[in-house]
Amino acid sequence: MPDLLTMKTFTGHEGSTFTVVRTGTPGAMDQTYGPVDLELTDVEDHSNEAIDAFSILFRGPKDKEFGQASYRLKHETLGEVDLFLVPILNPEPGDDRICYQAVISRLKEQRNSEP
Repeated sequence: MPDLLTMKTFTGHEGSTFTVVRTGTPGAMDQTYGPVDLELTDVEDHSNEAIDAFSILFRGPKDKEFGQASYRLKHETLGEVDLFLVPILNPEPGDDRICYQAVISRLKEQRNSEP
């Protein structure tokens, strides 16, 4: 997984599986958790003039629901990544899975506007 996560990192991997393998409990990043398989369902751009931002949405089984925290996810092609996941309301009524969202944002480099 690249050091700098970008929207391009995840775009094109919609429908693929990310497996939660570790929990992000403070002071215990390597505590074993899972495995819980999550499906990447959406990658959405939220950038503006000052910020590069995007969100990624995962869906997972309701019987293995977990709370908001940092988790280590493993992907067959992308490798491992640590993401702060937040459970959110499912945007698709009738879908019995739990949804999790990660939001990544960073300031764009400011260009010097001097003449």
